[in-house]
Amino acid sequence: MLPPARVCPKGGRRVRHPRRRIVDEVFYVVRTGCAWRQLPKDFAPWPTVRRRHGRADPRLTRRP
Repeated sequence: MLPPARVCPKGGRRVRHPRRRIVDEVFYVVRTGCAWRQLPKDFAPWPTVRRRHGRADPRLTRRP
């Protein structure tokens, strides 16, 4: 029998915004062409989405 799955790493804190949700929100920005600050209110905060997207591919979030 397998041990029960852990929700968060041992000793760590719970994830506030699941990774899948952030990926869906990045796809929303790419698909609609909206600015980061124009994300709907029911999404994660725009700085969180932009920061995690930048960690995935730093070339895409360069500042002028």
